[in-house]
Amino acid sequence: MNLDGFTHDKEYNSIFVDCDHFSPGYLTALAAYIKANNIPERAFDTCSDLMSYLKTIGFHKELWQIDDNINRTNCGRTYSPLTPLRNPADVDLANTTINSCIRELVNHERSEGIASLLRVVGELHDNVWSHGKSTGFSMAQRTRVPYTDGKDSYIEFALADKGLGFLEELNRAKINIKDHRIAIEWCIQEGNSSKLKKSDENDWTQRLPEDLLGADPMMGFGGEVPDNNHQGLGLAHLIRLVIDYKGELQLCTGDTLFRIDEFGNHSYEKLNNEWKGVAISCRFKMSKLKQPLKKNTLEDSSRKHIIMERLRGVKNDQSI
Repeated sequence: MNLDGFTHDKEYNSIFVDCDHFSPGYLTALAAYIKANNIPERAFDTCSDLMSYLKTIGFHKELWQIDDNINRTNCGRTYSPLTPLRNPADVDLANTTINSCIRELVNHERSEGIASLLRVVGELHDNVWSHGKSTGFSMAQRTRVPYTDGKDSYIEFALADKGLGFLEELNRAKINIKDHRIAIEWCIQEGNSSKLKKSDENDWTQRLPEDLLGADPMMGFGGEVPDNNHQGLGLAHLIRLVIDYKGELQLCTGDTLFRIDEFGNHSYEKLNNEWKGVAISCRFKMSKLKQPLKKNTLEDSSRKHIIMERLRGVKNDQSI
């Protein structure tokens, strides 16, 4: 998640990236940084191995609309392509693309852990666009776990944007929080969301569809469709998933990096360079995702998620 591995010459608006950065967390953050700073393709450079990989995952195609004829034989087998989140319509496409690839990465095996990961990916995509209001990027990747003779793999998912970030979003929503660490602590609590309905809003307001043309059929009682429809559960579900399945998490916003290691230890690190926006990376061992929990602490929240989806009229295709 640390973006110290590149040099940005601001005078020429050019970037050179060090050669040993292949993780989804780094690459999605790099893509968001390049997009936010309008770095042209001719001013971007790195070593040949990394450049080849970036072209393979669609880095150049998505950032600079450069078409290619690359035969991506491993797409969906060891990685998903870099997927942009430019507008609300892209959220559904990103969910389909990334989750289809994750199903391939796990060889279509089924477990509660894998199903929960797919649900969390959808919630996080929605969260990033809802809060960021800027282009974000996501991707997933499978790599071998060392010293397992190829019998175990890591599944890593990451997304990043250069939008408002937690603190600015909360302050804009009149939630009085003063620093980035407290903003993270607030946002990862289940049920907390700056986008949830205010107490003075009418519970009975009817939502109008985005594509409505002509007069209001509700005769003035129709409510505007919000830019997002999430219920503030994505980050809380992610935290629970990481802890229950002994995963690893990095979450960066502003001047703070929040980590959870595979032993469940939480830590906060103050960064020298602020990240304006949000960057999230989580990694799980396949062997852990396939294990049943002794006490399924995800069950209640998963049911809550499905109920909310049904109330919204959204088809949930991620259950096992």
